[in-house]
Amino acid sequence: MSSHYLVVSNPPHGSADAAEAAVHLGMTPAEARMKINFCAPEIWFTDSDREPMTEMQSVLAKCGVSTMVLTGQDLLTVPKKYVVESFAFGDSQMVAKADGAELTLGYDAPIMAVYCKPAAEVFTGGGKRSELVDWGRPSSSVMLDRMSHTSSSGESKPESTSGEAFLDFYLALESGDRRVSFMLEETDFSSLPIVGRYPLQALVAECERRFPALTFDRRLENVRVRSRAVIGQPIPFEEKRKLFSFGSLALAKLLTDIAPELAELTQNELGSRLSYLMRDK
Repeated sequence: MSSHYLVVSNPPHGSADAAEAAVHLGMTPAEARMKINFCAPEIWFTDSDREPMTEMQSVLAKCGVSTMVLTGQDLLTVPKKYVVESFAFGDSQMVAKADGAELTLGYDAPIMAVYCKPAAEVFTGGGKRSELVDWGRPSSSVMLDRMSHTSSSGESKPESTSGEAFLDFYLALESGDRRVSFMLEETDFSSLPIVGRYPLQALVAECERRFPALTFDRRLENVRVRSRAVIGQPIPFEEKRKLFSFGSLALAKLLTDIAPELAELTQNELGSRLSYLMRDK
């Protein structure tokens, strides 16, 4: 099995020198600034040897760009996702039911949370955008319909947004790290004090209020979702997606090469895994 060492962006980067970074990124200064300003972690480079990747990390650091070197196999070590079926808040703890078992979380528990909510516009490839969709703050009947299973015309939600709205809790337990996920389309939010029209957003606010030790990663909030590239199918405007941007054929090939099951990752699932792997860095 070949090794894959990855240089992964770790935004925000602060006052980076985009012009200098552009030389190493193989982009124009304008393209480099756009890449640097992207708020979510991304895979930028890969090599079968670690040394070139650590050198690239060092060079980019001198430009004010924060990155980390991970391995492809790291993506497979992220805890399995257990979807929360229902939950309830008590005086000193939350009780969540996931995978048929109850999990008790004291409010003083150290938890890393990754909030994933697609932006209003969903990119579907070729520079095209679907109808406006906002899983957190719908402001029209179209948006509200898409938060249920079908639109007003009876059409299904775009595949590119399926499963993209969720809140991941990464828990450090004695038995090892565990991940439980509150999924917009699968979790029962009726126990919230105020559910309203935006249950996932309401859950985030309630958790921020109740869990003082909670560490929130919001870099995947309001990120525009791209469709997953499929090897063997043409991708219009492929050259516009730089490095290993989500939706690029280069990323699809890389993930498949690391492990076939990674080819099925959605954009936010990949982002959540990368956030977890860079959690204390």
